[in-house]
Amino acid sequence: MAKTKKLPLEIISNESTTELHVAGDLLGYKVFQDILDHLKENKERDVPKSIRFVVYTSSMLQMIRYSIPREYYSALEIRSSNFSTEKDVLKDAAGM
Repeated sequence: MAKTKKLPLEIISNESTTELHVAGDLLGYKVFQDILDHLKENKERDVPKSIRFVVYTSSMLQMIRYSIPREYYSALEIRSSNFSTEKDVLKDAAGM
């Protein structure tokens, strides 16, 4: 089975919140420009949505934290790309 490559930037939006999923270890120029364009569009809306960054590595967490001013987003979180596997490992470690 071929491993699917995760897109460097994925935008998931609903009525009130937009999640910007940023994958990888480095924040490339194109991805950075796409993020800035999206933040600018959001700021120009009549009712701006709450922006939430979701990253998958600690190095990308630091990149977003230091390159995007805090006033432009409401949350920054790190998630594991293989959450179900980690959840099973933690479940086994707890003896449940």
